[in-house]
Amino acid sequence: MEKKHVALAGLVLTGILAFLLYPFAQWGMFCLRAQESVSKLGRFPEVPAILNVKQDMADVARRHKLDPAKLTVNLGIEERAMAGTVIFTYLLVDCSYDGNKRSWSYGGTGERGLRIETPMTGDTYIELEKGGVRIKK
Repeated sequence: MEKKHVALAGLVLTGILAFLLYPFAQWGMFCLRAQESVSKLGRFPEVPAILNVKQDMADVARRHKLDPAKLTVNLGIEERAMAGTVIFTYLLVDCSYDGNKRSWSYGGTGERGLRIETPMTGDTYIELEKGGVRIKK
């Protein structure tokens, strides 16, 4: 009879731990899938694909049983000069959930943001700004 009690206590303890750790595992899976989703944009994303990132993040959240209404997605375009002459463009994706309790930012290959090589013109910047993307030059 004692072995049954030990097994039952182990089962109860495992259940409690699973219940407490589930939200963290859920957010961790969201972060992994969000990273994949942004990476799929590639080097030359078009403006509609960039603007669709917010919807993609909401879909990823929905797939992992997170409330998309509590998810805040901020997009940005940042130009960074290397050695003062060469300018690289980065797409910044920052997500926060339930206020700022949990947050995630795209950071592939150790850099903040996805390096893109889409030609950026004045019209492109205007279209992105109208879609809610902040521009930092």
